[in-house]
Amino acid sequence: MSRASAETVTLAPAPAAEPELAAALLHATDPHVFGFLHEHDEARWRGHLGHQWLQPRGIFSHRLATAALHEGRLVGIELGFDRARQQAELVPFVTQAQAWLDP
Repeated sequence: MSRASAETVTLAPAPAAEPELAAALLHATDPHVFGFLHEHDEARWRGHLGHQWLQPRGIFSHRLATAALHEGRLVGIELGFDRARQQAELVPFVTQAQAWLDP
């Protein structure tokens, strides 16, 4: 595996893959908030955010992300959307969160 650099990293629509890495990247954007929301339980936030990443809808879905890929592997993500998209994806996110987080 070569070292990741501007010459070896490509940008592409994010695949529904590598949920554990995607969860860690999402969590890293605000570990204090995600920690609080998941009761500071690492397995809980990793599982939940990874699950959300794989979903076709929701604010943390891979569908809304651009992937930074190095040798075909996910090394970073950009996740962004406008207010209208956020509002449209919020209900699926909350529904999925309740189903995953509630016993």
